[in-house]
Amino acid sequence: MTRPISQVRSVVEADAGVAVAAPRAAVTLDGVLREILREVVREQIPAIAEAVVVALRAEAGPAVPASSDSSYLTVADAAAHVGVSAKTIRGWVRAGKLRALSAGRLLRIERGELERFATAAANGGGTTDTEAVAADILARRKR
Repeated sequence: MTRPISQVRSVVEADAGVAVAAPRAAVTLDGVLREILREVVREQIPAIAEAVVVALRAEAGPAVPASSDSSYLTVADAAAHVGVSAKTIRGWVRAGKLRALSAGRLLRIERGELERFATAAANGGGTTDTEAVAADILARRKR
């Protein structure tokens, strides 16, 4: 059974000691309950959202910093990082001095690889570890 809002409001307001306002258009008890539920949900949403964010962050683990070895640079970014032109970076990749990933015409250089290359070049021209060089040649050959 539904009651007009004026009857429900007058009963609720009378119990609360509030002055009764002029009755509005006929609203059902169902509508009043829906409005109360909406208000409760609006109050609870921030707390629920915060709990979900905390749970997702805990599940995901620690964030990976942007400067880790797994980030990739475009040719232009790599050139700016090392202080040379993009053409020089492409030449190093073409000559096999610097490893890069390619997808069609796009090249991406791993940040850690670029830093190792730059450090080796600054220290006198490269690594002298023949085992590492041989493993690198074999890895490239398998591709």
